[in-house]
This record gives sequence, C-alpha cells and structure tokens, in this order.
Amino acid sequence: MELRQLRFEVQHTQLIDPVIRQEVQEFASQCYAKAYFKLKSTNSQLSDATINSVGWIGSSYFLNTGGYYDYYTSTLPRSLWPYRESRDSGYPDVGRGGYPTCKEWWNASGIGLKSRLAGAYNVKVANRMKFVDGENWEENLLRWLVSPQNTLMSGGHETYLAGSQRGTGIDLDTSFKQMISGLGAFSAQATQLPAFDALRQALPMVHGILMMAMVICIPLVMLFGAYDPKVVVTLTFAMFAMIFVTFWWELGSWLDDRLIEIVYTGARGYYNWFSSVGAEGWIMNLVLGSMFVVLPAFWFGAVSWSGISIGGAISPSNK
Repeated sequence: MELRQLRFEVQHTQLIDPVIRQEVQEFASQCYAKAYFKLKSTNSQLSDATINSVGWIGSSYFLNTGGYYDYYTSTLPRSLWPYRESRDSGYPDVGRGGYPTCKEWWNASGIGLKSRLAGAYNVKVANRMKFVDGENWEENLLRWLVSPQNTLMSGGHETYLAGSQRGTGIDLDTSFKQMISGLGAFSAQATQLPAFDALRQALPMVHGILMMAMVICIPLVMLFGAYDPKVVVTLTFAMFAMIFVTFWWELGSWLDDRLIEIVYTGARGYYNWFSSVGAEGWIMNLVLGSMFVVLPAFWFGAVSWSGISIGGAISPSNK
C-alpha cells in the first residue's frame, strides 16, 4: 500500500460508533481537561517534547507522569470496571460499575479506551503503519482518530480542544471561537486534500480510456493518412508513449513516498501529514501534481517529436 493510499484509508476511518464517540468526549472533559489545566497552572515553561505530547487526549506525558492520569478518575461509573472500595470510596456504588483512574480508563488491556479505539482501524492499515512508522504508529493513528478534524467529520459537535478550556470557564466568546476553529479545521480538511489525491486515483482510469480510444482511432487515422510511413511511424511512437506512461506514474509514486518519508519525520510526522498541518503539505501536493502531470507531458512531447522526426525522414525515401 502506497503512503498516499495509506493516508486515504486513515483519513476515512471515522468514529462511527456514537457510544465510543461520546466516551471520547467524556474522557476529554473528565481527564484531559483537568490534567491540561493543572499542567498550565503549575508550569511556567514547557519543553518542545512536552508540548508535542500533551496535544491530545492519549498524551504519554499525562499517562506516565505522576499526579495526572493516575490521580484523576472518571466521574461516572464505568460498567467495564468493577467497583473497588480502595479506589472508589469517594463515589457511591450505584451498581453500574466502578470509577477507574484515567490511566486505567485509557490503558486497560482489551477494555481500555485505547484498545477499543484501535479496533476501528483495518488490520491491513494497522500493519502498514507498523512497517512505515515504527514505534510511533499507534499513537499517530489514534491521534488522528480522536482529532478535532476527524471528530467533526465523524458527526460530532464538540472536540476535546473545547473541553481543554473548561478549567477557565466557558463564555459566549469562547464558544464562538471554538465553533469557528472547528469549522475552519473542517473546511481546510475538505478543500486541501482531495484534489491531488483524486488526481492520482483517476489517472490510471483515464489511461485505460485513452488506450481504448487510440486503438479505435488507429484504423481511421491510417486510412485517412493513406498509409503514409510517416503516419505509421508517428502512430507507433504515440502508442509506445501511451503504453509506457505508467512507468512515469510509478516513478512518481516512488519519489512521492521517499519525499514524504524525508519531510514528515519525528514523533508527530505522520500525524501532521494525516491532518495536513503546515506549509509542507501544500509543497508536497504541488510536487505530486508536477510528477504525475509534467513528467508524462515531457515524455509525450519527447517521444512525439522523435516519432514525427523519424517519420518525416523515412517518408521521402519511400516516394
């Protein structure tokens, strides 16, 4: 699976289960918002690595640093966790489950939110990401799945970014800003990515149609050209160029994958690519467009010039 096809599959994996989607929002408000507010309140300066880590609800910093996800708990009973007196003594036992810590809620094997979210992805996509992204593959997949952009496209109305501001209160101005930022993220996602990916998907289909049209036209062109050797040679070169144009698309695909691997590196590299964050996304799309359109155009021009020149040289000698 090529990298752009992989991105297409990842971007079209959505949180279609409203129960899971609601649980993500609850985790964001009951765990992430509190941890994020505490972090901002107790730290005057953060390292780049920490800033990168705390940008989503499954933050490894909050999971592995004491006083955050191991301290805060779900404020609602969770049926997958039994009530435990030592942990849940501050909450009533209403018979609907216990109140796991945020760390348990996210990390618990098989029943944790992380495991259930990972199940949304196709096995083929997950295996390809393991191969491409090494140790960061799962974080980047989950980070996109619960991202504000994907939450909106999945049918949600509120993202965890909005929840992270609850520690300071919500007023009309804050709500309006959240709505605008959400719509902006959605519109950017909807307009920036499809054109170039659609171009790549459509070119092989266009190639098949053009091949059919050329085969149909050959007898008529030969007839109208009175079987002139120049016409025969030109058609031969044109057919050769049409058949082997797929080589340039394959070369473009290979170069595109290598460029993506070079540009999108680091812990958030592929997540940035999935969400098309930054100017490099536009640059990569422009490079893709040139490779899939300009290279074949150059190929056709060179081969056509050769065919016409050779045909013109042969034609007089046969008269």
